[in-house]
Amino acid sequence: MIPRCFIPHPPPLPGQISRVQAPPRRKSKLHELGGSLAIARSLADLRHPSIRKHAGFSYLALLIFIGILGLSATATLTLGSIAQRRTAEEELLWVGNAYRRAILSYYEAMPEGMRRYPPSLDELLLDARQLKPRRHLRQRYLDPINASPDWLLIRHSDGGIMAIASRSSATPIKLDLFAPENTDFKGRQHYHDWVFVARPARNTGPGTTPAPAG
Repeated sequence: MIPRCFIPHPPPLPGQISRVQAPPRRKSKLHELGGSLAIARSLADLRHPSIRKHAGFSYLALLIFIGILGLSATATLTLGSIAQRRTAEEELLWVGNAYRRAILSYYEAMPEGMRRYPPSLDELLLDARQLKPRRHLRQRYLDPINASPDWLLIRHSDGGIMAIASRSSATPIKLDLFAPENTDFKGRQHYHDWVFVARPARNTGPGTTPAPAG
């Protein structure tokens, strides 16, 4: 007779997996003790002076590296700003001379005795003083330094515009080595000192004393 406290499981059918599982294996006390010792050893290493010193050097090196990156970024931005300023200066020289030539062309388009400077910059775009209208300037240009259409206009005694300049009071990067028509700009300390004056070959028109105008 089979005791009641022992009830055997029926054998699994063919192709069926037995549901009886082996009891979980318990970690040995030696294994647990080894893990505890490893953790304790790691904590002790962190408290060791040489380890702390090495960590301090690593942190210092990281700070130095971050500082170098910051300086490099600042230097890059500074160089980029200088490059943009130089580009704006070259554009100012080109645009200023374009206005200078257009003003001179407007002035010399009429016979001697009838020559006048343009009363406005728009007159350079369409000169209707003669039967055949004439364009002395293809378009109006912005001041490249201020990115503004507001130029400093220098007027002749006849009221017409004889010169233009930027309104910027910033100091130019370029102080020398100008083209012959711009030699007056040498050593100038402000952009508004770069005055593009339309000087005719002979002053045959009305008075020649320029008067600045806003």
